[in-house]
Amino acid sequence: MKKIWIAGAVITAAMMTGCGGSSNNDEKTAIDLPDGKTLIFFDNASSKQYLYNTDTDSPEDMNVAGENYDMTGKNGKLITWNQVIATGVDQKIVMVDESFDITDGNLTYEDLHYLGHFHEENNVAVFAAHSGDEFDPAVASTKKLGAIKAFNMHMKEQNEIKEEITEALPSGETLCNYFVLGHEEHENHEEEGEDHNETEHKEEEAAPHIALTTSGKVYIFEEHEEGLEQSQSAFTLDGVTACKENEISIIQNDDHGVLIFAAQSQKLYLADSHGEDFHIHSTWDADRFLPTGFTPTMFTGIGEGEDDHHHDY
Repeated sequence: MKKIWIAGAVITAAMMTGCGGSSNNDEKTAIDLPDGKTLIFFDNASSKQYLYNTDTDSPEDMNVAGENYDMTGKNGKLITWNQVIATGVDQKIVMVDESFDITDGNLTYEDLHYLGHFHEENNVAVFAAHSGDEFDPAVASTKKLGAIKAFNMHMKEQNEIKEEITEALPSGETLCNYFVLGHEEHENHEEEGEDHNETEHKEEEAAPHIALTTSGKVYIFEEHEEGLEQSQSAFTLDGVTACKENEISIIQNDDHGVLIFAAQSQKLYLADSHGEDFHIHSTWDADRFLPTGFTPTMFTGIGEGEDDHHHDY
């Protein structure tokens, strides 16, 4: 298992909260991306891949010969998987084959390029990646086989959510990508068998379902007894006129919002809500913090903080 060492400050980094951490592109001296994030950007055209640490503001080329995460000459699809385990949520980044689709059948080790997550070694956060071959049933441990099974269950559940959002979209709109804010926390409560009072139940029902359509619009839905209902007016992303599958990515930023990356605009957006409608709070041009000439088609990321859990296969 190969590793990328991340600055020790990541271990205690706090997720950005509130609306005080805005950034604008006129300030060239400070990027001011959300703290505590490890982001991975990948270009399916060139196979170039960079890891970006928002605490050190530094990109690192991941395509190093011999590393498990080397994607040289390969195509893939990045997936963030917040696996619910006994002690909490274990954040993972999964690079699968570009053609993988859970509706065509379960993921096998042959569909998996790498699975990465954090380990803590000597109070330093280490991003380590397992190769797909490590999950071959002929050699894999029980834990690794269990991880593949859990990932497939997660992807099937995600597909069910995708179908639900697709049905809720206005006539004429087609789903491109989506994210359910706070979905993992709801899963965690369910697995732990916690009792929910009426307020908690209503909060879970109201979990924002953020949907991007092929027309480039962003819709926000909330779940009610009758199903998903649009909770506010749709809005657009600056520079985005259309959305193509695998060319726009969404991850959670914090409890209040998400980060969206669009290949068309080469911009990273922070969309959040603090008791108001969701809106674009901050926008960053990717060329401000990524190497010159690198134009990724997708990204994903995870955050490392005091409450995150480490799980070693």
